Amino acid sequence: MGTKFCHINLHSSKYCCSNLARSFNLREFDDCIRAFTNWFEYILNSLDTPYTNGFVEGKNNRIKVLKRNAYGVQNFERFRKRILLSC
Repeated sequence: MGTKFCHINLHSSKYCCSNLARSFNLREFDDCIRAFTNWFEYILNSLDTPYTNGFVEGKNNRIKVLKRNAYGVQNFERFRKRILLSC
């Protein structure tokens, strides 16, 4: 019930907020309104589902840090094992 209520409120407030922002006639709001309008369904989906890709993004960041610290390492197998060990 809470999710549907949130959905209804967000759907009705989408038009209210975008109309309010447009009424100010500020160029700074144009990009924000356009992005919000284009991505609105995805924003609602992110609020509905408890899943994120944070775990995978953390692993990717860890690998990038290892790559940055291991710049110039010539033994790829050792570097690969280091990544697998730390992640």
